[in-house]
Amino acid sequence: MKILLDECVTRHLKPHFSDHQVTTVRELSWSGIRNGKLMLCVLKMVLISF
Repeated sequence: MKILLDECVTRHLKPHFSDHQVTTVRELSWSGIRNGKLMLCVLKMVLISF
């Protein structure tokens, strides 16, 4: 399962999801992107990866 941690969620939770592919908004350089636009970015990322 792929999980995207928003910037309001501490990155220290990432190790607790070791069975999943976890990425943070900060790692993707998406910090500051608001929810609606963030969801569009996620959808584009998902469509590109298939």
